[in-house]
Parts: sequence; structure tokens; C-alpha cells
Amino acid sequence: MVTATSAYYTGEPLAYTDVLWHVRAEDAEGFQPPGWLGFEFGRSRWRPWFFRSVVKGEELASEVLSAKSDADGKHGVEITVFDVPADASVSVTAQALVHDVQRQAFAGTSTVWVHPSNVFVACVSKRLRRKIRTV
Repeated sequence: MVTATSAYYTGEPLAYTDVLWHVRAEDAEGFQPPGWLGFEFGRSRWRPWFFRSVVKGEELASEVLSAKSDADGKHGVEITVFDVPADASVSVTAQALVHDVQRQAFAGTSTVWVHPSNVFVACVSKRLRRKIRTV
């Protein structure tokens, strides 16, 4: 469940306002978590060093939903991911866009990584470990 909460700067909720959701799922091949240099998850393939920073996953699904926030300025969307192969991973991004009474737009984005596994195994070489410590 992803929830958007909309409020004015003073804290009062933006009650019963339109919420526009953009939800996108894409292949997360070679996902590298922030702050974990050298770790890669999901299906991985060799890429030259000059392409490593521009890897973009193939879009698997996309949906746009329109709704209204409740009296507390909140609205939630439940996202379910089906049929992910055992050796793959999926990145799901949800963005909520809200307009206030003056038509100013405010947006928030959340991204989660989905992998159909109970256990993760990570290996790192001694050479890479030394490199991480010296950085």
C-alpha cells in the first residue's frame, strides 16, 4: 500500500482534493541499491563501464489512476505485482500528484524493488572490499 498525504504548509489537510497517480513497473535488471557499491541484484549481464550509469529497465506495465483524498488529505493505492520470474526483479514507482485550491501542483514519488525470493546471497571479493574501504 502506497499512501499520499496532502497538506498545506501550515499543516491543515487538503481534504477531498484530486489525486492523480502514475504507477509504473519496469525490469530492474542489474539493480544497484544506493550506498552499496559493487552489489547488483536481479538478472545481470555484462555491460561496458561506459553504459553502467545509464541502464534503464524495460517498462513492463504502466497505469494512471484518478481519485480524491479523504477528509485527512490522504489517499492510498494498493499495488500487487504478479508473475515475476524467479531470477528477475521488478522496480515499481508510484507518483501522486495533488493540486491545491490555487492549482499549484505538489508531487511525491516512492520506488520499491520487488524480487520473488525469501533469501538474498551476496558475494564480494577481497579486492573489491579493499577498494570500498579506501574510498
